[in-house]
Amino acid sequence: MERNLQTLELLLICPRCGASFTWTSTDFEDLAVCPTCGHTNEAWFFWHTTNPVTIITYKNGVRCEVFSYGAHYTNDALQLERHEFIEELLWFPYKGHGGGPYMWIYRWWYGSGNPNNGMLSYKVVIDSYISSAKEADDQLKHVAQILVTGLKAVSRGGLSYGGGMP
Repeated sequence: MERNLQTLELLLICPRCGASFTWTSTDFEDLAVCPTCGHTNEAWFFWHTTNPVTIITYKNGVRCEVFSYGAHYTNDALQLERHEFIEELLWFPYKGHGGGPYMWIYRWWYGSGNPNNGMLSYKVVIDSYISSAKEADDQLKHVAQILVTGLKAVSRGGLSYGGGMP
């Protein structure tokens, strides 16, 4: 009997141009192609979250969402239930496959029930191994470019929610 594999729909953000698009597969090692600029790589080397965006807390009018970059997953991550995938999305330090740098952007939306209504704030976590001082400059430039593109994209608004906070 053939088993139908469940797959999750993810929201990917291109690390080159910042365009966002939805993507579905059973394997993070499958190639994703940005529909805007044509950048192609394994999907986990795009900024990603679930679609709709993963909300890890919602309290006192403040919603915290998370986006990630890197291969910090087990091989079957896209076939897990949504809540199990989110556990792997949040892993820090990573416990899975390998392939860094590993980065997370946490985005806080301040809603109408909060005095900071309309404000966004961010926390960035980077886990990257630098093997020598000689390689550090190029690797840090690479990480900075990916991080800046991701921050610009997530600061544009709700992504899969539209322009504002639900």
